[in-house]
Amino acid sequence: MNRRQMAEEIANRVPRLANSDSGEFVKGKQLRARFVADYPPSTISNLTLDEYVIGKGSENRSFCYRIERKMDTLGMIVGTPAKRFGVYYGKIKGDRTKKYRFAKRWGANVEEAFKSVKQAIVELIRAAAVGDSTAIAENHLSSLMKGKILFLYNPEKYAPIYSRDHLEHFIAKLDLRGPFQSEADMQQALMEYRATWPDLLAHPPALYMWMLYEIFGYPPEEDPSNPHSANPFREPVLDDAVAGAQFIAEMPAVPERPPTGTRSQRKTDYEKQSRHSKRIGDRGE
Repeated sequence: MNRRQMAEEIANRVPRLANSDSGEFVKGKQLRARFVADYPPSTISNLTLDEYVIGKGSENRSFCYRIERKMDTLGMIVGTPAKRFGVYYGKIKGDRTKKYRFAKRWGANVEEAFKSVKQAIVELIRAAAVGDSTAIAENHLSSLMKGKILFLYNPEKYAPIYSRDHLEHFIAKLDLRGPFQSEADMQQALMEYRATWPDLLAHPPALYMWMLYEIFGYPPEEDPSNPHSANPFREPVLDDAVAGAQFIAEMPAVPERPPTGTRSQRKTDYEKQSRHSKRIGDRGE
């Protein structure tokens, strides 16, 4: 898309998006600020398992719960729990006992894996602070979790879009050039493009994300029958939907956003979006 076309899109869409969903953007900004204040890098290494893991129920407002469940208006992350978070609490196929579980690539046991995951999170935040793109690319956190953490701690530097397929889709649509070493490089490129538009800088990054999905939709293979099923926000998750590791399959869908209309006019295809979310998660790992 050339500059003239984008200028027209921004002029037509940004005022409407800002007016129709201002509450979503304010809420997202507040949740992000509260999360970063609660988890400064200096304290992450001291988190306990229950302060970190997802899967222990709706009352456990953990680090991972808040990233995945309470801040989905800042970009969704989905996928296999162990791969995404490194350590979690729940069941697996063939073993219906709820317990702490971990991805074996992080260590030989839960404690070792948990220590490694926390270290990786701290190292990622530090690398982003000094602009060490190589360290970011080599960090072993799952790409989806890595992308969201980068955005949460650096909201003006990394776009709130985390799936590689989606990042590549928008990079291509905007005709952005450059060697992209990782998803983080693409997140940065999208934000550098945003910085060239004063009308976008006047609004939260989440509005920019929403606008990109509304203009360009999902990557073609995700939902070729509906180019406007593009709203990355979704309605709040019911607390009682969290039940061990099974919350992934039960996660509510992303409401489809038509090209025009109010929130009350949006329709949801939960089954289709559940399949869609799973595909994104699988690719993101």
